[in-house]
Amino acid sequence: MGSPDARSFSRGKRGISGSLVFTQFDRDALLSEMEKTYSGAPAMQTFQQYKANMDDDLIFGLKNTERGYGISAWDDEMTRLGYAKTGANTFDDSNLTGFYVPEYADQLMPFNITITGANEYGQRMGMEIYGIQVLNEGSGFSVDDVITAKAYTFVARKLKGVRPKDNLRNEGSDGMISTVGDLFRTVL
Repeated sequence: MGSPDARSFSRGKRGISGSLVFTQFDRDALLSEMEKTYSGAPAMQTFQQYKANMDDDLIFGLKNTERGYGISAWDDEMTRLGYAKTGANTFDDSNLTGFYVPEYADQLMPFNITITGANEYGQRMGMEIYGIQVLNEGSGFSVDDVITAKAYTFVARKLKGVRPKDNLRNEGSDGMISTVGDLFRTVL
């Protein structure tokens, strides 16, 4: 009549998360590097920002309507700011800018990270993290180490764990590969 032992277990989706920690000198390293990436991206892959002055257009616009503040007045005002006048079939894109530099790391588009390493014997390793989305950011200042650090927490879609790569040394030789061409042939 049944069993006291569990038959199976149910789990949710697999979660991949971690932390990125950067030493900070004179700028935010992650945001400044990603800004370079976004500046060369096609228009459809860049961030778009809504450029409405909230104080002037929204607050004063609502205050000056005959209905004053309220949900329906808010809805009408937001529609007016983002779209063409009522009855028109076209979208008014004059309030959208084509390129926007993110202010915070959680505004970055998903990106990938490749981590590689090599020791003094020429042995190499590598791992890849795909679809990273930054969730939180924080910074710390230390008097003991005289350092400023910036830390991000992230989630990712896919992970290829640490794997050995081809050795940089020639087989049977006691030295490193001598030319860049040899290195590229070995890597490829």
